[in-house]
Amino acid sequence: MEVQETPSSYYGYLANEAYNTNIDYEKAFDRDGVLINGTRINNIRFADDTALIADTKEGLQRLLDLVWEASLTERLEINCKKTFSMVISKESQPPICDLIYNRTMIEQVNSFNYLEPILTSDGRCEKEILRRIEMAKTSHI
Repeated sequence: MEVQETPSSYYGYLANEAYNTNIDYEKAFDRDGVLINGTRINNIRFADDTALIADTKEGLQRLLDLVWEASLTERLEINCKKTFSMVISKESQPPICDLIYNRTMIEQVNSFNYLEPILTSDGRCEKEILRRIEMAKTSHI
């Protein structure tokens, strides 16, 4: 699989979004998201969680705005206390990603768990590897 290299990738994680919302992510497909093997990806959904993906802060804000519009239409609420953003970057200090949802600033984090693995802003796997080693040690004691 070929992944297009960009200096930074911007991720937004939304908690408690209803799975069957009528969000038209296709609106953003021509410009927002990341290109993976020739296909533009801008969201990953699992149960009632959604991860938005873009290669710019502005692209991620546009996706977040689409979610906001659809949420109003469908009368859904996103829990902003469980919503956060993260920039995955090769830079020693990731860029600031000021996102706003429903007049609320979204917290930017350096790591989080999504569907079990730990994702970090440097894109490395050390924390996840150490976590799994510790889990293996405790399960065999």
